[in-house]
Amino acid sequence: MRTKVYRARVPLVGMEWTRGVVDRMPRVGGARDRARDAINKHVVVLLVGEEDDERKGSAAAAAAATATATATGKKDDEGEGDRVVCFDFLPVEPTRPETVVRMVLNLPTRGETRERQFRRGRKARDCWDLEGEAPNTHEANLARAREFSDTYCTSISLLGNNCETYAEGLVRHLLERTVAHGTADGNT
Repeated sequence: MRTKVYRARVPLVGMEWTRGVVDRMPRVGGARDRARDAINKHVVVLLVGEEDDERKGSAAAAAAATATATATGKKDDEGEGDRVVCFDFLPVEPTRPETVVRMVLNLPTRGETRERQFRRGRKARDCWDLEGEAPNTHEANLARAREFSDTYCTSISLLGNNCETYAEGLVRHLLERTVAHGTADGNT
């Protein structure tokens, strides 16, 4: 299975609590949608796919599946779902007052890329925009995303290099049809 690449807007770090407030707003006159647009300013990239067959067949994966089955009473293929990995770019200390002031004044500050794994079985939300399917295996796409993130410029500013430019570059990188030293399917 190929990797589905999504882009999503979420609340800024430190503002996650606003999601619950907005979700309780009445749906009258589009107020909830306008409020959601106002708070969802952080852009993330989500990679959704199954683990590669060779990884599933490894001893470590088998041991993990056994442990999961023992703990949950389910086999690995019983509704566990796809693997979801989120990549994003943000200031190192996003809630620190000095960082906020530097960002508001559009001054560069130190940023970092992050990779977070969500629990298996997480389904795509309606706020996730499908950008396309990456042409490689899921593990190869994760490696490409990590490579992009490791070499990305980590100087962040509000109107320059920010979470949107990072997400745009990562999505474009993942959806490229050719891979160095091979074809789109990873074969040489």
